[in-house]
Amino acid sequence: MNIHYPFDWTPRWFTQQFSSWVIRAACQLGFCSTINELVHILETYSRGGESGQIVISFALIPIINVYVACVNLIYLLPQPNPLIFKDFEAYKSIYSTTRITNLTGVVSEIDWMNTIGYR
Repeated sequence: MNIHYPFDWTPRWFTQQFSSWVIRAACQLGFCSTINELVHILETYSRGGESGQIVISFALIPIINVYVACVNLIYLLPQPNPLIFKDFEAYKSIYSTTRITNLTGVVSEIDWMNTIGYR
């Protein structure tokens, strides 16, 4: 009959409730972005140079019922913090893990995530 009770009292229900409160608090502190902000950044970036690339992936985390977007910024020249990505740094919700690597390193990371089922 698909009757939903407001309190399931299961570990999954507690996980969803707790994560929902954490996400709301993070958004109130400015650590969340909307799809409109992401589209605006991408429009600005599309007028940039030819050496940069963006890989975007979207995912649903079913245990907490949240959609997330992952923006991977790739710059083809070995230059730390290229100016082309400065618009991304203005948002607190986009975290930087920049490093200098080669394309083989990026491919091995993506391949590792595919192998264990993260992508």
